[in-house]
Amino acid sequence: MYPKYQTLSLILHSYNIKEADKAFVLFTKHFGIIHARAAGLRKETSKLRYVLSARPFCEIVVLRGKAGWRITEVKEFAQNTEFSYDKLSKIGKVFKLLVRIMPKEEANADLFDDVLCLVMQNHVTDADIIKISAQIMRHAGYMPHLRDKNPAQENMELLKKELNEALVASQLFPKIRF
Repeated sequence: MYPKYQTLSLILHSYNIKEADKAFVLFTKHFGIIHARAAGLRKETSKLRYVLSARPFCEIVVLRGKAGWRITEVKEFAQNTEFSYDKLSKIGKVFKLLVRIMPKEEANADLFDDVLCLVMQNHVTDADIIKISAQIMRHAGYMPHLRDKNPAQENMELLKKELNEALVASQLFPKIRF
């Protein structure tokens, strides 16, 4: 029998596979970015169906089998957080950056906490997106000189310029600019 692991996670991306399964790209506190599968999720009788599709974050129980990670249980938390289309479109840039740039299955609890705080905010500004994107690039090694987690507002234009230069240097995002 495989051991079960309980961890907080952010759902970065999901896609349908087979007839009733769904695959997820998750950013977890204890395992970093993982690809996990939920069997039978799209069936109407699935217990996981509504929790995984309602919010971009949850507490999950996963196990690692021969074929990879599988989601076995899901617990929702922080139900009072507001999600607007504008907020989700801004956070979507951060999620795309995480999926492309962060190494798979490498835990980074500090970065997870920063991203979770951003998701939990009721109002997300462009400055918040730039700050967290710069932190992601720093953790990936593209902006090693960045030390301050909360740069002053007057340094925001400089940070934005450095972030765009780091994105060009990474050659992963030719079209994304901040």
